[in-house]
Order: sequence, then structure tokens, then C-alpha cells
Amino acid sequence: MARLPAHLSKAPVGRERLSREALSELQRERIVDAAIEVFAKRGYQSTTVDNIVSAAKIGVGSFYAHFEGKDDCLLQCYVRIAAEARERIDAVVDPSRSWAQQTCAVLHELLAMIAAEPLKARVALLEVQTGGTAAVALYTASVQEAIGFMTAGRAAGKPDPPPPATFEEATVSGIAWLLQQRLARGELDGVEDLFPEVAEVVLEPYLGAEQAAKEIADFTAVPVGG
Repeated sequence: MARLPAHLSKAPVGRERLSREALSELQRERIVDAAIEVFAKRGYQSTTVDNIVSAAKIGVGSFYAHFEGKDDCLLQCYVRIAAEARERIDAVVDPSRSWAQQTCAVLHELLAMIAAEPLKARVALLEVQTGGTAAVALYTASVQEAIGFMTAGRAAGKPDPPPPATFEEATVSGIAWLLQQRLARGELDGVEDLFPEVAEVVLEPYLGAEQAAKEIADFTAVPVGG
């Protein structure tokens, strides 16, 4: 019985479905890439779906095949940025090292990411807070995660007297505000140079000035990820 040439034969259903899914995911990622750039440059409130569609070079129907609307698109942009940030931080944080050294690694990598990818940083630290209740909730969850990490310093340093109960929240909010102001003004040159100052603000209340300075010096003497 004659057979069709291989290139005309119908692919197995499972393989065909996987191919469509992979193609769809690639398109969604391309839209997210375009949306991050548009949100960062135009501002979330001034961005329209048409702006995103134009930047991604797709049709409006393709956009709505992946997102419910502009709000949903912002949420997915934030989720992607946060996941990438967490992956990078996990890669440089050695869980076998002290809390102070892990904290230094987190802060150093955070500043490096902001310097390297300011558009993503602007979306994650500034624009997300203008995106409505769901977007603000995602940002708040990230802040709470940072506060929880900092709180471990109370056991690690056993400060006497301990910092006030609001110390972690105030410190995380203060650092976020500092970075937001830098992003808003476009003053990112030398943002990585903020590391010693920011690390000191975080560590000193738990460890004391002398030990905090030693931890920062020890960290800067060791290659990141080493």
C-alpha cells in the first residue's frame, strides 16, 4: 500500500498539540517582553492595549488570546519579573552561610539586577503599584516576603535591646523608596555602589556596627556565588 511522503504525513496528535502549545507560549513571552518595555517607558496608566500590540507586532486578537486585558498583562509581567529575580537570587545565596552573608548576597544581587535591567525594575517597583488592587497585592506579597527574611536577623544576631517591632517593615519600605526614587529620576549610574550603605542599614541593628562592618567586608572579599 502506497504511503504519503514523510513531510506530508500527519504528525501524531500529541506532538502537534505540543507544538501549538510551545508556539503559543513563545508568543505570550514575546508579548510580555514588549509590554514590560512599554509599561516602563510610557507608564502603566498611559499605556493602552494598542500600544502593547504595536510593540509586540501582533494582532489584537492574539493579545486577548493570552491576556484578559491590560491589567492581567501587568500582573503576568510582574510574575515573570519576580520569578526571574528569585531565580537569580537563589543562584547566589548559599544556604550554608550565615544569615548576614545571605542578606549581603540578596542585597548585592538586587542592586545588580536593577542596574542591569532598569525597565524590569521600573515595572516591578513603580508601575505595578499603579495597576489596581490585584497588582498592589502582588507587590505587597513580595514586600512581606522580604520582611520575613529580614526578621530572621533577630535570631541570628540576638540584639539587646532588639529593634522595634516595626523595624523590618520600615527598613524594607525605606530601601524600596530609595530605589523607586532612583528609578523615577533615571539615576541608576552607580546604583550598585549603594550596597555597603544599604547592607549596613539592614545588618547593624541586629549585629552592631563592628560586626556588621566585618560581615560586609567579608562578603565583598568573596566572589559573588563563591
